[in-house]
Amino acid sequence: MQAADGVIVSSSLKRQGKIEQSIDPNRVSQFVEAARNGFGLKTPPSPFPPSKIK
Repeated sequence: MQAADGVIVSSSLKRQGKIEQSIDPNRVSQFVEAARNGFGLKTPPSPFPPSKIK
């Protein structure tokens, strides 16, 4: 998540990706695993924006 401070997951965690369906525990597990692993980031994101002063 280098380019964002958060994500909107909405229907992506629903069964078959459809909003009218119930939450899919497998999709939730995969999302949580990815979040815990930093979405593939090599370094954790900084809580501070990069400085534009040169």
